[in-house]
Amino acid sequence: MIRLYNIVVAALLLFGLPVVLPYLVLSPKRRPILLQRLGIVLPHPISCGSAKPENPIWVHALSVGEVLATIPLIKALGHHYANRPIVLSASTRAGHNIALEKLGSLVDGVFLFPYDLIFSINRVVACIRPSMVVMVETDIWPNFLFAMKRRGVPVTLANAKLSQRSFSGYRRLGTFTTKFFSCFSALCCQSRSDAERFRRLGIPEGIISVTGNIKFDQNQMALSASDVTALQKLLGISRQQLIWVAGSTHNGEEAIIQQAFTLIKKENPHLMLVVAPRHPERSGSVARIFGAAGFDVAALSTLGGRVSPAPADVIVIDTLGMLKKLYALADVAMVGGSLIQIRGIGGHNPLEPAAFAKPIIFGPHMHNFREIAAMLTAAGGAIQVGDGKALHKTVNDLLNDRDRARKIGQSAHRVFDANKGAVARTMAIITGQLVSEHRQPGGTPNDLRPGN
Repeated sequence: MIRLYNIVVAALLLFGLPVVLPYLVLSPKRRPILLQRLGIVLPHPISCGSAKPENPIWVHALSVGEVLATIPLIKALGHHYANRPIVLSASTRAGHNIALEKLGSLVDGVFLFPYDLIFSINRVVACIRPSMVVMVETDIWPNFLFAMKRRGVPVTLANAKLSQRSFSGYRRLGTFTTKFFSCFSALCCQSRSDAERFRRLGIPEGIISVTGNIKFDQNQMALSASDVTALQKLLGISRQQLIWVAGSTHNGEEAIIQQAFTLIKKENPHLMLVVAPRHPERSGSVARIFGAAGFDVAALSTLGGRVSPAPADVIVIDTLGMLKKLYALADVAMVGGSLIQIRGIGGHNPLEPAAFAKPIIFGPHMHNFREIAAMLTAAGGAIQVGDGKALHKTVNDLLNDRDRARKIGQSAHRVFDANKGAVARTMAIITGQLVSEHRQPGGTPNDLRPGN
């Protein structure tokens, strides 16, 4: 089956290369990472032939959200296997950059995951020589998995999820799907429904476990009173202001938010909107949407140079890594990627505002966080709105009823706090897989025991 897959890939490359290659070479986003993803250039400190006392643990995450979700898992791996190197890969430039920023001190190397081409996979795998692989959520590829299987390297899919749509697609591939997922040593599923879908695909029962969602195990960001004051000063927030944080927004959502904000601002003149586009490079176009509506708009990166004595009406976040702490300032938090249907999105992580006990609002399209969204709404910790009109009413109501907003935020935090433990359950599976798959006569090799 893998041969058929590679024949199809080769055919696509043969006929598509004249179109795809110029796109990759000319794209300012993809050109700088092309040689790394082809496995031709290997970034420091990962290099072919380098002497390593132990073969590393390789953790892979698709992009920004998945990379951030790995933080507690990587800390746990570092604790259990203290003398073993850990390397982290991401498939997007944004994911790679946030990995360097947030996890650079926790891992021994950060690099871009290779394209799923035989040459690229074999070159990178030969350089890294992993002792095990942990893949987080998605971005799983046949050549990579079959290469690990041939080498006897255990691969765990952590925080595994399988939507109904993905299930239907995989089911159409028949036995290829079964062989594909059987390359994993363990599937650590977020929920029972995810596990059941994997079972219905014919995946061996023995590799499927329900461990929960590791995103519940993210460390609650500790912001001191001075930290909050400094953040308020940076944004120019005065004492009487109310703050609406709209996080991880996408094209088409800002126009809906702008219409709601315009109406609410008339009733609450001290309201400030902090909007964080999912892709900061869109910050200019987002600013123009609100500027055209007559609002005073400032980008976060320019706040130090503002000459206006009054706070901005709207602040657009044009840098990565700020949103999580900005939720600490919110009187109302809205999670983007959910107001309109966007292919491949389906909402973003509502646990970030929940960690700060903030009342949460999201739209009807939360299928990528379906279980978490359902838990939050059932517990009264979030409100799901159907359209812009409902968004306007809900935000306005919460701003005018501070006691209700506080209770919703507290309910959100209780859900966040009560569902921790997925990392510990995942680590138990990982450790068990290492022991069972690598046990030699006379016991487990020393380099696979926790702490070695």
